[in-house]
Amino acid sequence: MTVYKVTLKTPTGDYTIDCPDDVYILDAADEFSESSIGKGKWAIIDIDRFSLTNAAIWLLQRLSNLEPGKLPGDREFWHTERTVTVEWVRSYDQNYGEYIHSSNEHMYGETRTVHQTYLPELLKDGNFKMRWEPNLLESLD
Repeated sequence: MTVYKVTLKTPTGDYTIDCPDDVYILDAADEFSESSIGKGKWAIIDIDRFSLTNAAIWLLQRLSNLEPGKLPGDREFWHTERTVTVEWVRSYDQNYGEYIHSSNEHMYGETRTVHQTYLPELLKDGNFKMRWEPNLLESLD
């Protein structure tokens, strides 16, 4: 029996499958898409916090803001960085007992790496809210 390598071109990328000569290509592609591509969510599998670099940034900012009796806050962590690695997994909605139907479709097991910086967001009342902001140009790779 001969097995052919078939490349499927999809909106989420190109995938190569093995297709035996006794199976229709469309049937093999349909079986592949049902088991390998689907709705889900990005789950965090690793966070690299650049410990040494971030410790130096935190220490310099902490020393520059040193006031007697002041506890460290979010501002000491401004501009620290991390890289988050996420994986596409099946998303199960506990409330309804079914898969969430409104999500995008990707290949299960696909991973992405997003570089993020901890930045302040100025609120209308003049206060700051801190959040991890993705570096979009690096995230699009």
